[in-house]
Amino acid sequence: RMTGTLDLVVLAGDRGPDDPLCRAAGVPAKALVPVGDRTVLARVLETLDAAFPAAMAPTRLVSGPADAALAAAPAPAARLTRRLTEGGWRRLEPAASPASSALAALRETDPLHATLLTTGDHALLTP
Repeated sequence: RMTGTLDLVVLAGDRGPDDPLCRAAGVPAKALVPVGDRTVLARVLETLDAAFPAAMAPTRLVSGPADAALAAAPAPAARLTRRLTEGGWRRLEPAASPASSALAALRETDPLHATLLTTGDHALLTP
């Protein structure tokens, strides 16, 4: 385990509902694909919460899913929104590209902290 302060950034923007995985799952964003009873993004957040307590990682940012995707999503997305709020995560609207989203999120972090950046569809991420 790492010691010190760390900022967490999760990229959860997507290619939209035309993504083959989204079409197969019937969801508007890849981060909202269900795996069991939770979305892939919820699984990533749970893993990061388990690995990095809030005292160690006070800045927790998720870039995405887009507002429109959350509004069109089925019930698990409502649970995800609660999960973000209760877990101390702040959601940012994703930018036009993954690199732009990462840059916008990194601008919200403390430049003196290490930053862990991962993707919101990394459902196999473990602490």
